[in-house]
Amino acid sequence: MKDDRVKAETGTGFVWTDSGAYISLDEEYDARHSFDGWKPARMMGARSNAALRFDVKAPKWFRFDASGKVEGYNGIYLETSTKDVRGGRLYFDFSFVASRDHTKQACDIPVDWKVAYSEDGVNFTELPHVYQLRPIVTTNIQHGKKRNVKMHAEMSMGFSEYSAELPSGLCGREKIVIRIAPCSDRTTVMPEKWNEPSTTGTASRNMTSDVIIRFGTLAVRYLK
Repeated sequence: MKDDRVKAETGTGFVWTDSGAYISLDEEYDARHSFDGWKPARMMGARSNAALRFDVKAPKWFRFDASGKVEGYNGIYLETSTKDVRGGRLYFDFSFVASRDHTKQACDIPVDWKVAYSEDGVNFTELPHVYQLRPIVTTNIQHGKKRNVKMHAEMSMGFSEYSAELPSGLCGREKIVIRIAPCSDRTTVMPEKWNEPSTTGTASRNMTSDVIIRFGTLAVRYLK
């Protein structure tokens, strides 16, 4: 779906994006599980319809000024209600990973992300911590006769899992909106050889890469 909202699997609320990304359910990728031969390579630790997938051209995660410099960001939003929550501690839990199964599909991905919160969906307050989005790669560009796979040394082995504590003042609210969005112009630049160091590039409106981001978890959690 595009320009639409995804209803929560449990509880109340929904998710949307202002990046223009196409949203779909997809496999949960996890490279921590071994596999035998070529055929299962795309199914390592996979669970059908277990991840929320966002597909869009790389520049759509950024807002550029007239000179081409980054002046803002587009993100992913979770709206829910905490009206029945009284006291305790509130958290935004999320897990994400980028790209598909090849080093050539791991470029131009926004690296640095921040979480922000709002009570009206317009005015947001950023939390200080910066989270890094890493690509997952299950196959490299070179395969031996036995189809041995060399995954890049700096690739994510699966979803990166995080928990951001939210202000307790957000408890008991009719509506809260959580945003997770890029917070810098750094993008991934992946080498083609598995043992070469990765570097970062600078976002440009001329980027042509298709960026795929999967979220395994997007949830507001309450502890008494």
